[in-house]
Amino acid sequence: YQAVHMTFKWNATESWGDDEPRVSKLVFIGKDLDHAELRAGFSACVLSPEVMEKKAAKRTTAEQICHWAQEALPAAFVGESVTIDEVRCSKPACPIETLIKVMLPKPKEFTILKPFDAVTHQDIVALMQAWDHVIRRGKSVREWAEQALPKAIAGERVMV
Repeated sequence: YQAVHMTFKWNATESWGDDEPRVSKLVFIGKDLDHAELRAGFSACVLSPEVMEKKAAKRTTAEQICHWAQEALPAAFVGESVTIDEVRCSKPACPIETLIKVMLPKPKEFTILKPFDAVTHQDIVALMQAWDHVIRRGKSVREWAEQALPKAIAGERVMV
């Protein structure tokens, strides 16, 4: 495997020999590289029992958030699938955010500016209640607009 800037190349080679040590090396060539940061970044990728435990805890938290969201969905969407993801955020005040997606024909996405472990049941309930309020408000505005249509186009569908 070789990479220079954004160009990557990989070639499969021979299998390890029986008496050959199984060692892989990464070589970084550059100026003013932060050795400590590089080591810390790669060390964080090692799958240790501690990392496995953190991943399991995060998965449990994610499942709980999905469950809360499914329980609090507006009536029109009860039974729809909900997925969540934790992503890096470009906003300096919030390095990690939680994305909640309700899997509709056109998925509806929500963002909570908190990592998984900081999201509370109340955050999810408040989010779903606000969405339900917007849905109901949109229906009443649409009904009003449809009633106000001129007779020539009465009965046409109004998008709000």
